[in-house]
Amino acid sequence: MELIRQFLPPGGSYVELGAGDCATARRVAAHAARVTAVEVSEEIVPADLPESVHVAISDGVSVPVPAASADIVYSNQLMEHLHPDDAFEQLRNVAAALKPGGRYLVITPNRLSGPHDISQAFDPVARGFHLKEYTYRELAALFSQAGFRRVRVFQRLHGRTLTRLAGALGGPSSRVGRVLERLGGRALVLPVAPFVALERVVSLAPGRLGRISAFQRALGISAIAER
Repeated sequence: MELIRQFLPPGGSYVELGAGDCATARRVAAHAARVTAVEVSEEIVPADLPESVHVAISDGVSVPVPAASADIVYSNQLMEHLHPDDAFEQLRNVAAALKPGGRYLVITPNRLSGPHDISQAFDPVARGFHLKEYTYRELAALFSQAGFRRVRVFQRLHGRTLTRLAGALGGPSSRVGRVLERLGGRALVLPVAPFVALERVVSLAPGRLGRISAFQRALGISAIAER
């Protein structure tokens, strides 16, 4: 929620692809003028939604909102479940749905640290419910082809990393610790080039390097594509 609020202008328009139980959409509704929960079936979404949350039924690639109407489009663990052709078509529809300067926030696994579905038990490539896992390099090219003008990476300092850093600098109750806690709710927006360079290193031995926890954290895809 803190991530979305960082990029959503006051009274803005928010669209979530694969909204599921709409837990996120409910919370965003307190800060957005309009929230659209996109799903493939009405049976998936609950009935008791706030008035500002609208449900839009998609065929899996369409983004059924007016053109150039959304400030933020968000998806979490969705792209890897789409056929590559459908993923590209959906990206084109996302670009069309965004206002000029609008942003698409995408969280999806990186194939160099995967596979991240059941395939990890028997194959080096995702062949289960993940139809395609991407790298930052592949996504940056795909976003550009779909009509986005810039792709960057957002990274958040949170969890054990934040706790350890606060402890090393005086403990979580110290002034430094309180500042770090506030910063931990915000994302740093970074160029994609260093992550592509890191992917080149990991690609030399993906089976070994990709499973090192430090590389897994660094390569977990959190991309922000601007219209």
